[in-house]
Amino acid sequence: MKYPCLYLLITLLISLTTACSKNLQKNNLTIQKTETADHLFNQGQFQEAAKIYQKLADKKSPQQDLFRFKTIHALIKSNDIPATLIYAKNISPSHLNQNQRLHLNLLFAQINLHYHAAKKALKQLARLSPQQLNPEDQITYQKCLSRGYSLTGQVVKSLRAQVALAPLLSPTRQQQALSSILETLQQLPIEKLNTLESSDLSDWASLAHILRQTIRQTPDSEARITHWLEQHPETPITYELLNTHLNPDKNPIPATHAIALILPNSGPHHQQAKVIKAGFLAAYYNSKATNKPTIQLYDSSKNDPKQLYHQAVKDGADLIIGPLEKHNILALTEIKTLATPVLALNQIDNLAKKNLYQLSLSPVDDIFQLTMKATQQGHNRTLLLKPDNTTGSRLEHYLDYFWSKQGQHIVDKQTYSPQKNDFSTPIQQLFNLNESNSRIKKLQAFIPDLKTIARRRQDIDAIFLIGQPRSARLLKPQLQFYRAEKLPVYATSQIYSGLPNPRQDNDLDGITFCDIPWLFKQTYSGPLSLNNLKPYWQQFPQPYLRLVALGIDAYQLIPHLKDLQKILFKGATGHLLLTKNNHISRQLVCAKFHKGKPKILGFTPHQALLP
Repeated sequence: MKYPCLYLLITLLISLTTACSKNLQKNNLTIQKTETADHLFNQGQFQEAAKIYQKLADKKSPQQDLFRFKTIHALIKSNDIPATLIYAKNISPSHLNQNQRLHLNLLFAQINLHYHAAKKALKQLARLSPQQLNPEDQITYQKCLSRGYSLTGQVVKSLRAQVALAPLLSPTRQQQALSSILETLQQLPIEKLNTLESSDLSDWASLAHILRQTIRQTPDSEARITHWLEQHPETPITYELLNTHLNPDKNPIPATHAIALILPNSGPHHQQAKVIKAGFLAAYYNSKATNKPTIQLYDSSKNDPKQLYHQAVKDGADLIIGPLEKHNILALTEIKTLATPVLALNQIDNLAKKNLYQLSLSPVDDIFQLTMKATQQGHNRTLLLKPDNTTGSRLEHYLDYFWSKQGQHIVDKQTYSPQKNDFSTPIQQLFNLNESNSRIKKLQAFIPDLKTIARRRQDIDAIFLIGQPRSARLLKPQLQFYRAEKLPVYATSQIYSGLPNPRQDNDLDGITFCDIPWLFKQTYSGPLSLNNLKPYWQQFPQPYLRLVALGIDAYQLIPHLKDLQKILFKGATGHLLLTKNNHISRQLVCAKFHKGKPKILGFTPHQALLP
């Protein structure tokens, strides 16, 4: 070649040009995708926008954190909060501009409130000022502030946020907000209402006093309302609103005077029904209410559930509790309109019908909070040990779903037979010890004097365990034997019998699980506590123990149903909140075995995953 240097230079220039051209095409494609996603977002097509942002956020680039920010925003707008966790956990705010960093606090507050982590949400909101936000975000800010204060029991501050929110809303939504304010005021103790008389909410307090007198039919109350409205011409409160508030056409959960309790008296669910009934009646007889509702029992084991519903309504029931069996709950959905509300004592995924509420001891709550706890403690690559039965497969499904929703990964799984005592084979397979032993044997063929031991896999940081107490007590020591003593173990609530047994449960030390508050004196006390209701539950098999708490909540929840969407009820089966499809979700308490006894760690969703 005559001019080798010139050839090399040309080759280099072509290579650089090609690389620049590819980068330019790549950048142009990214810009095009971003513009498409931004357009979809601005058009209100948040799910479609989120899908594009997610793909951009999953690729390493200088703009990766910006795309994570946009992804979080779009997912929240599309009401897919669980999917935000992986992006929220990995985002670096330092790569965002000042406005985006401010807005990120608002996004994190919404995520934390979704998981009922109100204290952390309030800290994030404290970093913001409404004046920094656009009108739409100001609405979100005040809503979050009100909900955060409500969840932490700061009713007056929640009320103040509601008052600030009302002027920001459209006329229709404003009237709904004002009605909610009046309802909150009506429920305040008179002492608390009196203290508001000397605060910035004094006008509202004086109106609340008048409304209370109106309800008691004080002779001059109507004149006082007229006077109040004349004194406050700037207020959005109207005669029509007050009239609607004082004389509602239809309360979704009317005052309860007669309850129909629909449970089976025979059949496969008979024993569970007896335990639930015991808890229900314990709560009923311990109630200090002056006007208790009447209770009428109906047998669901031999009667058509739809006929029972109509019969109960005909008999005067204004609330129906039950049925317990899933097929009977499904049958009730065939009734065109459930004019009388139903509190079913089981839960069916994705089942929704107006006035049908579902309360149960669903393992969904158990596993969701267990994965939250594991994520909170920094674990993301886990192993799973599960029994080779239907329960193991069912709980594995929920575990897979919630763990992946949080952006985590189950590296490997193994099943074991609950009937056996020796679990060495599945444990060795789970830890890849059989492969390690195989490698050692091959090496010893060349080096006969080689002294070494098999090493377990090092690519995991925790173990999920599904199992009953007997299996768990055998599994934990065997896990330690195979050099997993430092690996945290998270187990479903099945591993705890429900009663302290330090001698037998000593082998469970170090295992974390989440369970109902009623089982622990630190989280549920009073006349309906586990210890005080001993005569009620001692007559039943121990595996049914938790159903007593379900019966307690089935009764105690009644006056709180209409507020359950916005105010937590601290029940025996958990801190209860009404969620999608009228399912009642339960926030459980987590504990860790220490010297054979559960040591309380707290309610996981109140200790948020996010910073």
